[in-house]
Amino acid sequence: MKKNILFLILIISATHLSCAITPINTYKGCITEFYRLLFFNEKVTIAQLNNVFLHENYNWEADQLINQGTSKLNKLQLSELIEQNANKYESRLMQIMKNDKSLFIQNCNYETILNLIQKSKIIEEGDLLVTLFELKFPNGNIIYFDINTDTPKTIIDIWLPSGNMYVFDNKESFLDKLRRPAIINDKDGFTNIRKEANASSKIVGKFVTNELFFYTPVSGTDWWPVYKNLTTPMGYIYKSKITFYKNFPDSIKKKVIKMRSGC
Repeated sequence: MKKNILFLILIISATHLSCAITPINTYKGCITEFYRLLFFNEKVTIAQLNNVFLHENYNWEADQLINQGTSKLNKLQLSELIEQNANKYESRLMQIMKNDKSLFIQNCNYETILNLIQKSKIIEEGDLLVTLFELKFPNGNIIYFDINTDTPKTIIDIWLPSGNMYVFDNKESFLDKLRRPAIINDKDGFTNIRKEANASSKIVGKFVTNELFFYTPVSGTDWWPVYKNLTTPMGYIYKSKITFYKNFPDSIKKKVIKMRSGC
């Protein structure tokens, strides 16, 4: 009887361990495939890219062909043709990404990036639909990949070390920034918000203990931009004053989940 109970405990433990390991491996597999396409595939089809990057915008791909004068079909006809032959058409988006390759590799070779991926972690911060994959480079820069929580895992957005979203169709548009939830880490019970990213800048506000706000992690600086909510910029605070989501009280975690996922 005792042996049977022990065997059952081992099975349950193994099952829980498998559930804990599998998700991170599926995220790592998605990022690994993205970099494999970026480094090695001279021609990446729309179907191949769609396996790892949620970009099933056949209208956008059609626009690229029309703008280049490589098709006489109208947009609707061409978009439908591309969708039906996604495994044959080369992805213009991946061509753009290959031109911007230096942004994604940070002076690293493929083998180094594979090792970095294996050391990376996923960050879950109250959004039930997406998870952040944090890829840290030896130069101190960090790229975050927004990955959907459904299966198969695919990249939704890429956040550069500057905190800006990677924008492939409008290089002048860097308004979208990564915004992560935070509360302050300050024994005084409040933290001042500065107008500019330095300690001598004008104080424009403050956050108090357990007040929820959002911040953008920016590589290469200790001063990070902060927001009253998901849309309102406030200024900057020193990054050591930030308490991350994983260390929130449960009541504030529930507030974040409700705000970001509506649940």
